[in-house]
Amino acid sequence: MYTGLTEEYSNIEYTSRGRPIIKVPMTVPEKIFCFATAILNIFMWIYVYINLEELPDEIVTHWDVNGNPNDTGSKYTLLLMPSISSGLFVLFNLIALIPHHYNYATLKVTIQNAHQVYPLAKTFIRYLNFTTTLLFTFILVLMIASAKSGQNEFGSLSIILMIIFPLLTTGIGLVIFLAKLTQYAGDS
Repeated sequence: MYTGLTEEYSNIEYTSRGRPIIKVPMTVPEKIFCFATAILNIFMWIYVYINLEELPDEIVTHWDVNGNPNDTGSKYTLLLMPSISSGLFVLFNLIALIPHHYNYATLKVTIQNAHQVYPLAKTFIRYLNFTTTLLFTFILVLMIASAKSGQNEFGSLSIILMIIFPLLTTGIGLVIFLAKLTQYAGDS
């Protein structure tokens, strides 16, 4: 529990919900997730740039749940993956700047627990960004491999991974986040 309530905290601003508006430094896990996400985004841009010219003009852009292609489009649609992922990176990083506006459900965030709750919530936001970017990278690599090889069918395993991976990683992250968050409920 944070006990350093000194005069520097006597003039703290609060949100309309009564949450303290304080700046908390990035934690090591936050920095790792942020750095790894940035690297994955850079990798996606480079990977598309390196491969784009040698791809056919029309590629498979969507597959059904059995791994069979059901839509095609221009090879330039591949640019959407790193574009959306980079946009999400910026958005998630902006969201990480305002943990006092997050929805903490029933947890009352106070000056006593904000120094534990805010970094935890910010880390979870960056974790979500990392797992989303990892999924985009996986899909992009599969799309380019499919276009280069001419084999337009994904195996069922690839489709299952694309469905289960985000559910599993988000679920695990959420369970860990909520478990740690409940530790600070007594500090409110």
